[in-house]
Amino acid sequence: WWVFRHADVLAALQDTATFVKSLPEQARPTGTPLDAMGALPPGVFSSDPPRHPVLRGAIEPPFRAALADAPAIAGRIADGLVDGIRRGGSRRMELMADYALRVPSDTLFALLGLPASHGDGLRQMVSAIVAANDITRSTGVRMMGATVAMALDTYFQGMLLEMARAPEATLC
Repeated sequence: WWVFRHADVLAALQDTATFVKSLPEQARPTGTPLDAMGALPPGVFSSDPPRHPVLRGAIEPPFRAALADAPAIAGRIADGLVDGIRRGGSRRMELMADYALRVPSDTLFALLGLPASHGDGLRQMVSAIVAANDITRSTGVRMMGATVAMALDTYFQGMLLEMARAPEATLC
């Protein structure tokens, strides 16, 4: 769906019967990574009611509590990026790639307790998944996104296991 006017966006957000995230059931080729992705349950960003409210209800309280620290964390990250440019001597940065994308993503990663050293790889994974969600993209791009989504799911499962062993580090 492509909606741009405020009233249209509001209608799309409120009409969960018409504006669904899941594509209608249709025949798909078998034996592809897309089949494997279809076997996974939809996550919070790709699910529709009744599953979406259940997932959101489970993650929203701890995430909302973690968000209280977001302004201070974002400030430290922004200051660190600017200081890094100054220390490097160039005094130049590509605003979108080096700052506008990094501040919010690094803030989210910090809130989730993910290692800062994983940031570049996580941003690349998310970019591949976003590209794959565009139904106008080639089958190759969509299959790569499906594969990357499975890899990202595995990454988070591994992080959850690691954090379970270290109670002081939490995913939210």
